[in-house]
Amino acid sequence: MELTIYIDVLWLRTFFVELNVCLFVNLWMKRECRVIHILWVNAVAASAQILLFILTGYGVPVLIGGLLLRSGVLLLLFRPQSAAVFLRLFLWSMAATVAIGGILGVAQTYLSGKYWFASGCVLCACSMLVSLVLEERRILHDDRIYRVTFHQAETSVKVMGLYDTGNRLNDPYVHAPVYILAEREYRQLMGEAGAVRLIPYATVGVTDQMMEVMTVDALEWKGGRQSPVVVGKADDALFAGKDYRLILPAAWHPG
Repeated sequence: MELTIYIDVLWLRTFFVELNVCLFVNLWMKRECRVIHILWVNAVAASAQILLFILTGYGVPVLIGGLLLRSGVLLLLFRPQSAAVFLRLFLWSMAATVAIGGILGVAQTYLSGKYWFASGCVLCACSMLVSLVLEERRILHDDRIYRVTFHQAETSVKVMGLYDTGNRLNDPYVHAPVYILAEREYRQLMGEAGAVRLIPYATVGVTDQMMEVMTVDALEWKGGRQSPVVVGKADDALFAGKDYRLILPAAWHPG
């Protein structure tokens, strides 16, 4: 029995599956990755998978290459802050692959020819539409993770920050909200910073504590910039296993 494979159809199927997987991860993990970036990264990844298929055919190399490409796409798009976060992203992406592949498989079983492929296209289009609506209206605004960059003299530190409406810590000396940063990134900024100071703070069940803070030249994010800003040092253990390294204050707004 002769099997005919159309490269263009195979590319579209691969692209649509990978696109939906990344859209799902972007929404479920509450990441802030622009849909246009997801589109072009997955277009390149799909092309690489098809090229690998042409060179090697079906088999272990295609499977291993696909897993490596998936890992690269996740790293490039979502920039996980730790191995644990990457593992969570990867597992969710594989779960989404199984689900989406199952839906396309059912469509292929019960629909013939162009109809089952069209159903897959409709599924992807709907996913993109939902993602664009959520991104535009910021429905997940109260619990979103944002990519921000601190600038201090010649040093720039990029981190993922959780917008937390419960963080109302203020520096009483300069009357400014405090951005709570993990110690590792905090020390990267310290080399270029001026004097540090201690401010009082309290959390649930803990009072009369002091936090080390410093003033940083600027904070930049997609759609905005603020300068100067007050950054407080927090123990790295606070962010263990999390996909963010910064707690944004309630007064901050993505704009």
